[in-house]
Amino acid sequence: MCWAESQRWPTRAVRLLGAGILIAPSAPTAAAAEPASSAANAPAPEQAEPGIQRPSQQCRFGPSTPSLRQSAKGSSPLSGACSLVLLHEATPARAEWVYWVHAGSSRQMQRWDASVGWGFELTTGLLQYRGFPAGVLYRGRFREAEVRGGVWGVFAVRPGGGLLEGGLKLHWGALYHASFGTWELRAGSGYGAFGNERSPHLSFTFAYGIRSALDRYSERGACSPPPVPRSFGMASVARLFVTYRLSVRDSDLSELVIGVELSPTFLLPPYSWLRLGGGPSR
Repeated sequence: MCWAESQRWPTRAVRLLGAGILIAPSAPTAAAAEPASSAANAPAPEQAEPGIQRPSQQCRFGPSTPSLRQSAKGSSPLSGACSLVLLHEATPARAEWVYWVHAGSSRQMQRWDASVGWGFELTTGLLQYRGFPAGVLYRGRFREAEVRGGVWGVFAVRPGGGLLEGGLKLHWGALYHASFGTWELRAGSGYGAFGNERSPHLSFTFAYGIRSALDRYSERGACSPPPVPRSFGMASVARLFVTYRLSVRDSDLSELVIGVELSPTFLLPPYSWLRLGGGPSR
C-alpha cells in the first residue's frame, strides 16, 4: 500500500475505502519557487531509518497494477485485484447416472398395448463445443454444449410378456442449460417376449426432452479456485421417446413403442422455471 509521512511529504491524499488503497499524488511544487540560494542552505537529507521505505512517485496495487498516470488514460487502478463478484459455475461430474420409469403404447402384430418399465444410464463427457443445443443468449462458457456417451439398460413389461435390454448411447446437451433440449440416441440388444415366443432382439431408441443435473452447479468468489469435477453425479430426465425393436430369429416380428421417460427426482424441489427447463435452480 502507498503511504507518506505527513511531516516530510506534504500531500493531498484520497482514500478509497472500498478497495483499501491510499492514492497519494506527488508533493506540491511550491518549494521550487524558492530562491536557488536557499537550496544551498537546506539541510542534508536524512538517512532513512531501517525498515522504513520511502514512498514512490507512483502508487501501485500489486505488481500488475498500472500507475496513476496510466489510470488517467482509462485503465483501472484496481487491475490485478480480486473483483467482488459471484461467479456461477457448471462442472459436470466425470460420470453421471440417471434412472427413470417409462410408460407408453406398444404396437406388436397390428395391435396396440400398454408398456411400462424402468431404465437407467451411466455416461461420461466425450466432447465440448460452442453451439447447438446450448442457449444462444448465454455468454462465455455458458454457451458450451457437450456430447456424452455411456451405457444404458431397460426392463419393460407388456401384456404379452416382459423383456430386458441394454447397450450404448450418445446424447447432445449443454454444460449449463440446453435451451433447445437434450437429444439422445440409444442402440443395443436384449431378450424378451415377441408375439407367442421369446427371442433375442435389436433395439434402437430416439429420445428428446429435458435433462437436469443439479450437482453441476456451484458458486465461488473471483479469487477462489475453480471447482473440481466430482467422480459421480446424478441427473434427472423428462423426455419423449420412440423405440423400435426387431426380433433376431424372425424379421417379421417387430415392436414400436412411443412413450414418456421420467425420473422421479425431476419432480422433487427445488422448483423454478429455469430448473424445470433443465438449468440451475436459480
